Amino acid sequence: MHQRFWLPYYPFRDELIGILSSALRSITSAEQLLEKHKGLIRIDQSGLESEIRAMRKRIADNRQCLFELRREKMSGQLLDEEQYRLEKSFYEKEIVQFERRLAEAAEELRKNSDLTELYENVADMLDELLDLDFDHFDEMQLILKKLLSQITVDRSGDIQVVTAFGLPLQEPACEEETELSHR
Repeated sequence: MHQRFWLPYYPFRDELIGILSSALRSITSAEQLLEKHKGLIRIDQSGLESEIRAMRKRIADNRQCLFELRREKMSGQLLDEEQYRLEKSFYEKEIVQFERRLAEAAEELRKNSDLTELYENVADMLDELLDLDFDHFDEMQLILKKLLSQITVDRSGDIQVVTAFGLPLQEPACEEETELSHR
């Protein structure tokens, strides 16, 4: 079958993305989407919380071992002074390491609990989504497949774009004739 109409891919794609982005922005904004769905945004902190519990337990266990070691020394059950110093040093170093990691994990938990930064990141991502601004072809392809259900070009070059959610695409506002204005 011989086709008489040639549609330049990149100009068509760029204009289609611009029109889709404008159409999306005409019905919503990143701020509106964020406000509407803010309650759904959560950070899974269960792993961090369980790590904090584990660190606290290990600190308590090491303190208990250190206490028992001192009790043995004071009661005379532990006769080797070198062994006592070695074990005492070991438990003290572990306690310091676990306390350092506990402090880091607690700070990370505190930062994650401050949703302001998270909301700003989500708003930025929603802006990129509404702009249809993607660095990788795979991301763009996936989004366009979700947004568009059909693109038809007839023999005369008229183009019809059907969105997946019934959003009508408006003609470009520019004066010059563009690929999508052949509809």
